[in-house]
Amino acid sequence: MKVANYLTAAAGLEDFSQAEVEAMLGQRLTRTRDAGAWIGFSAPGAGDFAGFELRSPGPTARFGGLLIGAFPAPLPLDALAPALAARPFLRQEMNPPPMGAAVQAPTGGRWYRLGAHELAVSFRLTEPVTATALAVHGAYP
Repeated sequence: MKVANYLTAAAGLEDFSQAEVEAMLGQRLTRTRDAGAWIGFSAPGAGDFAGFELRSPGPTARFGGLLIGAFPAPLPLDALAPALAARPFLRQEMNPPPMGAAVQAPTGGRWYRLGAHELAVSFRLTEPVTATALAVHGAYP
């Protein structure tokens, strides 16, 4: 699956259910976790992605779901520019450094509007800035 196709399909997600995301990806998801508030699934990658993770709303969910497409290797952020150009930019947030970990490049997220949802481009402040994943956060029900 190409990045542009992922974004177009993810913008149309309604309930982030297993069946809906399987139809979007064209492959089966494997259940990995049941946390009560959300149910975890994963799938192998395809095209531009190394793998997919779905956190589907469970019966006590207070969020609309989360779909993550991870890249096989960090991708220069500029390579995503054409796919992000039409998306309204919302904000940029930096992540706190991990506790007790070796020194590493700072990480964060650039947030965009994606239909009724929000898209976070996870990035590392390297030279050049690189993206590691695209995370679609579902609109609240």
